[in-house]
This record gives sequence, C-alpha cells and structure tokens, in this order.
Amino acid sequence: MAASPYRAPQPGYRFRDGKLYAFEKDCAYVMHAWPELEAVQKGPLRPPYGDIAKCHAFEPAFRLVYPYRSSARSDSAARASRHGVPAEQLGLGLDPPTSPPTSTRAPRCSERLLREQKRRAFAAFRFSMPKEVARLVEPLRGHHWPVLQLLRDFPVAQEIMAANPALIFGLAWERQRMRNGARSWMPQIDHLLVRKQSDIVQYLGLPGTKGAARLLSRVPSNSIYPGTARDLARVLANPAATKLAAHLPRLNVGALQIVASDCCREMATPRLLREVSEQHRESHHPFIYMRMKELHIAAREIGVEVGRFHSIGAFTRTWREVTDAYREYREARGAAARQPHNSKLPS
Repeated sequence: MAASPYRAPQPGYRFRDGKLYAFEKDCAYVMHAWPELEAVQKGPLRPPYGDIAKCHAFEPAFRLVYPYRSSARSDSAARASRHGVPAEQLGLGLDPPTSPPTSTRAPRCSERLLREQKRRAFAAFRFSMPKEVARLVEPLRGHHWPVLQLLRDFPVAQEIMAANPALIFGLAWERQRMRNGARSWMPQIDHLLVRKQSDIVQYLGLPGTKGAARLLSRVPSNSIYPGTARDLARVLANPAATKLAAHLPRLNVGALQIVASDCCREMATPRLLREVSEQHRESHHPFIYMRMKELHIAAREIGVEVGRFHSIGAFTRTWREVTDAYREYREARGAAARQPHNSKLPS
C-alpha cells in the first residue's frame, strides 16, 4: 500500500472536549485541562513519517495562563472609538468580498485571525481551572505546567503562593527535576508545606533562615524564572550583597542580577537599585545589568575607571560614552592590523 503524501499541519489553536490543541508547522501539542493536566506531543512531523509520528508525554515550558481579554474585534472597536476611527475599518476580514477572488486556492489564516484563535483557545483553557489558581499562575512568564500540577495535588500550596510565589515555583520546579531524574531525592511535598517557610527554602539551595524566606518573597511573580533560587543563593553567600538586597522592596530580574554580580554590584548604589527594581521592563529582562557588563568589559579594555552610579540616567550617559570610545578603539586596532607591513626585501 502506497504511503499517503506528507502534509504539514496548518498552524492553529483549538480548545475542544477539555483539551487545548496547538498545531505548529512540524508539531502538534495536546494539553488536557484542569484537573487532568496531562500533555502529549506528536512530532516533530518529518516527511515521510508525518502520518505515523508517535505521541509522547511532554511538559510544556511555554505560557499557558494568559490574562483574560475581550475579543480582538471589541478591542479594536474600543481603540477606534477613542481615536475617532470608524470601527468598520478595523474588521477582521470576515465580511464578504466585494469582488470575486482571483484564485481558487483557499487563503491561509491571517496573523490577526490566528491571534484571535489563540486568544479564544487559551481563554477557554484558563476558564477550566479555579479562578484562584488562574489568578496565582497568570503573572508567571512561563513554566506554568509544574506549578499547576503542584497546586492541583496540594491545595494548601495556594495560600503559600499568595504570600511567596517564588517559594511554590521553586518547589514545583524541583519536583519536576526529580521526576526527570535531575534530582535524586526530595522530601514529600505534603510534609514540607505544613512547615515554616524558613524550613522549606533550604530544599531550594538557600539557607534555612527567615531572612532567606523574606528575600525570596520579595521576588514578584513576573520576575520568577527557574534560576531565581540559584541567583538568590549567590546573593545570600555574600554579606555585602545580602545587606544591599535587604533594603529593596522588590527583587525583580534586573535588581537580582545586579546584586548577584560582583562587578555590577560595585557600580550600583541603593538609589540606582531602587530605580531598577521599580522599572517594569526590568521585571522581564535585565537591561541595566547587561549594560553594566558591557561597561565593565569596555572600561577594562581601554583603561578607564568607573565609579558608582546614583541613577540610571547617570549610568546610561557613562555607558554610552565608554562604549563609544571602546568601539572607536576597536576600529582603530582593526584598521592598524589591516595595514600592510613595509618590510624591505633582502638584497
């Protein structure tokens, strides 16, 4: 019997019969909604094996619980009314065409319709779980799956996550690592959750102190990532870094990375760190920390000394001046290296 020709699946999203379906170019994902929370992946689909690709369990690392938003059509209409634009101009292309199509081939799903399809599917997945669980998990940037499974298996963890989301995220992450064989042993979660937070944090590689639990609770939900506990352990291992972090009301990604780095911590004052901790974009990516690393390398290369900075504005000006000088220095060195050597030929 001849094998059927390979056909790449059409990208799209569906929620049907308590399952969230996500189709990509060479993969298909099926995630069972609350309370089953089982995930299956089919693929990668490669010709000629696309029709017989085996299914295997997987753990989604991408975001699953999004903030609930109204439909794209109503959002567009609201924006249009605010800016004085007729809502009809912002349609989704669902109106019948005024002229017959020039081709009989079915058009591919537009990006706008695909976004709306994804919004509807993930919204339905969100509504399948309790409201309190969705509210707790929603701010996390990714790795929702192990957290959802932990909150399902141990409802008492919901109360702890409301006060210290990074602690529950760390427990869920370590539990997943143990399932995957990356960790050999871990105490039973139900026995851990009834103990004090200062007793729980030591299983995340942190000192079992109230100070460690307090600093961990200052990490906002949208700044939590799998390496949060590891970076905080570096901070707690240094008394100067611990003292500097203790004065911050919140430890977002940017502030935590600066405090954990020896070379960056020497450039930062408490005032600058407070500014970094209050910036929304620093909750997702350590922009100032990355620039501090660039400044440290450039200043060392061209022999310039930099001190401590009291504001992001003062730091940015110095960073721009030093990196520009470093770029000119590298260009001059490159031009000199390309010059031919004027050596006389032996007579």
